Amino acid sequence: MSEGASLRPPANFLASFSAQNPSEASRNWAAWLEQYDFYMSATEKNAKDESIQVATFLTVLGSEGQKLFRTFDLSETNRKKIESVKDAFTNYFAPKVKEEFERYKFYSRVQQPGESFDKFLSALKSLVSTCNFHESERDKALRDRIVFGIISESVRGELFNAPKTLTLSKCIEVCQCLEATKQYLNDFKTSNSGPAASVHAQNTQDKHNLARQNAKLPHDMQQKKTVTNCRYCGGSHIVRQCPAYDKLCKNCH
Repeated sequence: MSEGASLRPPANFLASFSAQNPSEASRNWAAWLEQYDFYMSATEKNAKDESIQVATFLTVLGSEGQKLFRTFDLSETNRKKIESVKDAFTNYFAPKVKEEFERYKFYSRVQQPGESFDKFLSALKSLVSTCNFHESERDKALRDRIVFGIISESVRGELFNAPKTLTLSKCIEVCQCLEATKQYLNDFKTSNSGPAASVHAQNTQDKHNLARQNAKLPHDMQQKKTVTNCRYCGGSHIVRQCPAYDKLCKNCH
């Protein structure tokens, strides 16, 4: 048994296709196809004869995919070529993408409360992939969407105050660094608010309270405080009134 024999192919894509709008279906198809290629490489099935690869591909797609495959205008030769079959499915989904709608979704995406920056960035990269931007526009669009879509006003301020032209890579670096710093500070605050820290704080507060209370006592009452287990006589008495103080010990002399 080969090392990748236990790996499972991606779930059937077309099973949920009817519930997706055309743009989502196109984007999800590209993601599904990438997962499928990973599976084929990991199991080394991509080294098989092309006709076997086509059969594997259609088997994973299931009966709906096989029905769709029969409608494609492919020659008998191309029906046995895996790349031709993949392209036929991709072309079936690609024309359904509406550029205007894709860009609307991209420009509407904002970071959600509790959403990490990396997750937000991943979502933006997925959305921008179907916006049909020129390569030179793509990075600027991503940078701008991060700046205006990030939830933290303090981070946005840091991005606005960047000393040089803000590139996409620098924008990502700043956001990741500041989020990590915030997490470190939160963890530090949590570690310093545990039971031990609370006990120490309470003991310190008790000492301060006792000192304040004693300071408020009249001088004569402070002098009449009682000492127990005196180191000189072993008994109890008022402060500075030990009967054995400055006396010779009878047991020693």
